[in-house]
Amino acid sequence: RMKRLGATAPELYNNPNISPRSKWFHHPRYHQNSQMPPYHVHFREEMQNTLRYLYDALRVAPGSSTPYTGNSGNDDKYSHQEQQYRSLQNASNYFRGCMRGLKGHVQIEEYACFPLYEQTFPDISMQFLYQDHKDLHETEQAVHNAFHKALIKFSNSSSGDVIIPREEILELIGVVLDFDSHLMSHLGEEEEVVVPLSLTDKQICF
Repeated sequence: RMKRLGATAPELYNNPNISPRSKWFHHPRYHQNSQMPPYHVHFREEMQNTLRYLYDALRVAPGSSTPYTGNSGNDDKYSHQEQQYRSLQNASNYFRGCMRGLKGHVQIEEYACFPLYEQTFPDISMQFLYQDHKDLHETEQAVHNAFHKALIKFSNSSSGDVIIPREEILELIGVVLDFDSHLMSHLGEEEEVVVPLSLTDKQICF
């Protein structure tokens, strides 16, 4: 998709002064506008934390060869079942928080940023970014469902001895990794599309 944009607008996307990511920060116009990369940092961090806690849940699963080390000095007082539940709950909380922030972020992009850029640069279509948002929203639900499927097992247990096997945790991690890969690819591509537009002489202010 970036190749197509490069063919459509080489002055933006094949321009050695504004196209390479390594040139952005030092460009004289970069700091005159609110830029996307800093606003994307916390999404990347929250997804990393989601996966970090999922791997903690994996370490206490039966059949795991990696000993559990935990993220808190108090973890030793909890059983493997409690440690796994806490890790899964923390992972789910980080993911939900990330998605709440992402929802607001997407609304700002779709109702403010993208329309302004499309109005200023009528030859540049951002429809594929809108479609990415829709696709991400659909795959997000698959992650919520996977977390619910895992956590409900603890809620439905009366004996308190539930522990989710390694294969099921790996399946959950796979669902999250698929979403993470899609999200990270989208964020990077979105930056590659939008930032060069903000480095031209055209006046765009947020």
